Amino acid sequence: MKRGRESGIEVDVEGEKNQTEVPKLKMGKEGKKEAEQVDRIRFSLLKGYPPWPCEVIPKEKVKKVFPQVLQNPPGQSDVYLPVQYFGTMEFGWVKQSKTVGVNDFDEEKVRARNKKSKSYQKAVHQVYKFVSNPKIKPIGWWNGPA
Repeated sequence: MKRGRESGIEVDVEGEKNQTEVPKLKMGKEGKKEAEQVDRIRFSLLKGYPPWPCEVIPKEKVKKVFPQVLQNPPGQSDVYLPVQYFGTMEFGWVKQSKTVGVNDFDEEKVRARNKKSKSYQKAVHQVYKFVSNPKIKPIGWWNGPA
């Protein structure tokens, strides 16, 4: 049986709708901006640490945001991403290959990990609060309240 697409919904040739639908989101200007912010939220995979939440800072903002000593990446600029870490509010550069999207981790498993580290628990709390409402930024955040 052949299948076709009709307005984002799979249909077979006889016209019966299939169960899989492709959702279409309509967003205003604010919604797109918030979605872009959430897309920049990552977990950095650093040796000796649990997956640590961070936000990738747009490269055009680095000179304004980063301290003078951190403005240049440690290697090729297209390999490293400028980030600010949740919990500690520290800045740094992390290899793009050593980051994973925040949606690739189960929130419950992340929260259960490393319960003794208060800074990690604070970071996890901040990242999921930010993901649920991108307008609420931690104090000291690179583009938020000082």
